[in-house]
Amino acid sequence: MLIAVFFSVGKFVDWFGDSHIQARQSTARRMSLINMDVLQLELDTQQIRQSVDQFVETGHESFSTEVERCCNEVLAKVGSDTAKNADAEIRNRYEKIGAHLRTYLKNFEMVVAEREIRKSLRDKKFQSITVKFFEQIELTRTEIGQSSETTFDNRGLSDCEAAIRSANLAFLSYFDTPDSTAANKAISSILEAKTCLSMVQAAPDHAERLEKLIEEYTVTGMRMVHATRSYLYLRNVVMAGEQSEISFYARGLRELAAGKLKQINIENERKMASTRIMVRTINLAAGLASVLVAVSLAYKILPPITRLTSCFERLSDGESVDSIPGEDRPDEIGKMARAATVFRDSNNRTRELLEETRLLNSELERKSVELKEKNDELDDFAYVASHDLKSPLRGIRQLAQWINEDARDRLESASQKHIDQLLGRVGKLESLLDDLLDFSRVATGDSMAEMVDLGELIEDAVEMLDNPHEINIQYDIDVPQLKITKVQFEQVVLNLVGNAIKHNDKEAEGCIRIHGRVTEENELMLSVADNGPGIHPGNHDRVFQMYQRVGDAQVEGSGMGLAIVRKQVRKSGGDIHVESDIGMGAVFELSWPVEIECVENRERELCHER
Repeated sequence: MLIAVFFSVGKFVDWFGDSHIQARQSTARRMSLINMDVLQLELDTQQIRQSVDQFVETGHESFSTEVERCCNEVLAKVGSDTAKNADAEIRNRYEKIGAHLRTYLKNFEMVVAEREIRKSLRDKKFQSITVKFFEQIELTRTEIGQSSETTFDNRGLSDCEAAIRSANLAFLSYFDTPDSTAANKAISSILEAKTCLSMVQAAPDHAERLEKLIEEYTVTGMRMVHATRSYLYLRNVVMAGEQSEISFYARGLRELAAGKLKQINIENERKMASTRIMVRTINLAAGLASVLVAVSLAYKILPPITRLTSCFERLSDGESVDSIPGEDRPDEIGKMARAATVFRDSNNRTRELLEETRLLNSELERKSVELKEKNDELDDFAYVASHDLKSPLRGIRQLAQWINEDARDRLESASQKHIDQLLGRVGKLESLLDDLLDFSRVATGDSMAEMVDLGELIEDAVEMLDNPHEINIQYDIDVPQLKITKVQFEQVVLNLVGNAIKHNDKEAEGCIRIHGRVTEENELMLSVADNGPGIHPGNHDRVFQMYQRVGDAQVEGSGMGLAIVRKQVRKSGGDIHVESDIGMGAVFELSWPVEIECVENRERELCHER
């Protein structure tokens, strides 16, 4: 009876410790999920910043819409995470992140408005006053006339015109590439124009009108400068500050969750240690009781008691025991042996919990490293592509265009050729950078799958391609309505068919056949076949590599199209290969997992002319 009491108490202690560990383990899982949610939040904010940079670079409304959509989605996610967390510290951090994100979105809307104001000033008012000034210059020159008596007036008028042209270039330069040197140059040129205008005495009325136009020109130009400075302050100071605050609180939230997770693990270890000590104590007491009973019963039950005591000692040390001696006995020894199975099962359960904790922590660390590496790669690439490469390249192109526009007639034919070569090579380099950006975005860009009519999708995509030689394009699409990521698949079709058109050397006799079917495994099999020059078997793998080109070197291209196709197809879970030889044409066939809704057979043959 005494031994049964010991074992009951031990079972209760073990059950209580196990329940406590499981409760703490549940809290640890919540902390791990919070950590992963915050890492995803940081990645989403990086994508928002990238879209903001793209809007600043291009001014396209689509990027502005994308920024607002992403911000609203992140705000909704932050609000949901705030509502489902009971921890006051974590809720406070989430609320601060949401507040700064709303301020960030509001500042972005102000940036959009400031950009429109700048554009309106430059394209409308500034352009209008400039045209009026030069028209007045011509009227004044006509009024003065050409004679020896008005030579001094004409010279002053010409110098005034040249100074305003210099100021005009400086204002436009400041608008495109803000620099205090350009603004100072514009002000200096305006002052010079006023000085030169004071030399004009022959037509005082016209000179007075010119002076008023210069004043109006100065006010408009400085308003454009101030609008640009306000725009830059919002973009580079205010929004950057909010971005830093969001990153700061997100990092703090991640550190807070990691700290709580660490504390939970420490408490779990402490609880398991105390439980283990209590179990050992109870086992020891049970063992002593067993020894006393064994002495009282003499040598009849001493051997099985000895073996059972040894088993208890192994269990108290946390060892794994396959069988308990004496389980089949009908007496008290058998009952004690069967009670020992509780400790054995408890030890096994404790080891399982420890292993689950170790695996969970290992998976969390691995996911954290992966997300951080992807985040760092995205930041590094966006920085290099958008600032270290594209910004100076735009400056080179702008300078070359200015030289071409302002001084082409004064250049020798060789220099004109060099300017044209420079513009062409800058354009090619910009195209290479754009293709590299498209390649990198395949890894990060995601879109929802949607139901589409594959035949209509492919025809609409081909309609956008240039077909100068009127190559015959045939369709054989026998597939049902299916669910697919439309944008990514459309990009693949554009690259494959566009490649077949560019490299086909048969001109009007060229033919391209697009065939599509769905397998029993719900995979779309799409092939694009042509009767072009073909590809040597040794180059079949090479054509899918970055910046690798085969075939006619005169055909324009960067060597990135098929690399983007393969990366996009593999990201979707499919694959692509080519079958071709020299003079035999080429067949590109890809597989793409899809979801099927209803059957709708489509068979077409169509001559596509553009």
